[in-house]
Amino acid sequence: MTEEQKQTYALDPANKGWIVGWAVVRNSHWDLAGLFPAEEEVEAARSKLAGTYEVRHGSRKLGSNDFIGS
Repeated sequence: MTEEQKQTYALDPANKGWIVGWAVVRNSHWDLAGLFPAEEEVEAARSKLAGTYEVRHGSRKLGSNDFIGS
């Protein structure tokens, strides 16, 4: 993630080193396909993927595919 991208996302105040955004995820055979700062962007990304990808709001640990969402 670039410095510009880090400035676009809100930091998660409850989890140091994590950012908040909208994610495209698949649970079965876990895949975090992407994290986006705006809900409008995530829907466009999800529509391009086949399978059981879902949109969730949550936090991602910088430098990893760790994600906590609802």
